[in-house]
Parts: sequence; structure tokens; C-alpha cells
Amino acid sequence: MSRTIAYPNKINIGCGHDHRPGFLNVDSGDWHHPDLLADVTAMPMLPSGHFIEAVAQDVLEHIGRTQQVLALQEWSRILCGGGMLHVRVPSVVHMVRLLDRPDFFHDIDQHHYWVQMLYGTQAYPGDFHLCGYTCLTLIDVGRQAGLLLAALSIKDDWLFEATFRKVASTDDLHDAEFVAHQYAAVLNRPPDEGGRSYWTAALEGKTVTRPQLIEHLKAARTA
Repeated sequence: MSRTIAYPNKINIGCGHDHRPGFLNVDSGDWHHPDLLADVTAMPMLPSGHFIEAVAQDVLEHIGRTQQVLALQEWSRILCGGGMLHVRVPSVVHMVRLLDRPDFFHDIDQHHYWVQMLYGTQAYPGDFHLCGYTCLTLIDVGRQAGLLLAALSIKDDWLFEATFRKVASTDDLHDAEFVAHQYAAVLNRPPDEGGRSYWTAALEGKTVTRPQLIEHLKAARTA
């Protein structure tokens, strides 16, 4: 006789020691004592379309580059329509920019830290960085998995904090999400707070259309 497992509707993928109340905490390392021990790139025991929210912080960079889309497709599978996926991954562009900062350039400790950013701490099995991202590659792999970039910011000067929504097209994104998506797609950067607020208000107030916003951003790119 089969039994249906009552999972929570939120999931923390590759949780490590960050166990979150109200989430199904999943990890491939038993030393992290997760709620569910599983390969986070393939979780057939979990139902499709079940979770409204997924978190995968500092996970994708530990997965081989050729497996990125497959992992995201699996995470998309378990999300419900309109569900959200929050990821944190290295931004290779912002990492390179750090080396130009005067406070970074001549500081050997900062350089050692930068190498750790690039390759991971390597403190335990699997703690290696195998991939990094730009705005455009984030958008591309997400789209291949049926996920659209809906929010993007930078943490600690080198990490992308990105939110994807499981929707069919950018028409299904909220106005603020559409602005963030187009900043990344057209300008290849996260939105600044002023720009995000201005254009979101313009869209909500219907003083500009979405196609007009895209044209404005394209003009700013070439100015």
C-alpha cells in the first residue's frame, strides 16, 4: 500500500548547515543532517509542481557547468506554476572588478580570499566552485529550464542574488520583475534602486509601456 508523504510547500536545496523552519531541507552530504538526503540535481522522490518557493544558496557553482541546466530543470519541475526560485551564485564580472579596487590590489590577504571565491574553500568533498555567471548566462540557463529572471542584486560585491519565477513569458512577470529582467537582459547588470523604482512606477502608472521601456534601456546602452 503506497503512502503519500506530506512535504512542506517550501524547499531549501543544498541546505548545508542552514536548516530553515518550514522548509524541506535537502542536501547530498549526510554530515549536514538534512531532512532529506538526496542528489540535489535529481530528486525523483519529490512530487512535480508541489513547491511554491525554493531556495538554493551557494549551490549551483558546486555543480558541473554542463549540468547547470539539468539541475535547474529539476528544480523547476518541483515548483508550481508561478513558483519562485532564489539562488546565490558568483558573478564572474564583479569578481574581476574587485581586482581593480585600490583596497584590493596590494592586499595579499584579499588576493587569497579572491582565489577562494574563484575555486571554493575546498574544506570538504564537493566544496569546489565549478561554475560562475554573468547576467546573460543567468537569464539563458533559467529560460532553458522554464524559469524567468525576476529579481537580481549583488551581495558582498561579488555574488549574484537572483530570483526566478516559473512563468511562460515576460508578460507574466510583475512590473518590478519585468524591470529587473530587462536591466539584466539589455544592460547586462542588476537594476540600481533609483532606476528600478522609477521604471516600475512608470509602468504601474501607465506613463510608459513595456516595449517603450526596452527601447529606453537600449538607448541608454548605446549612449
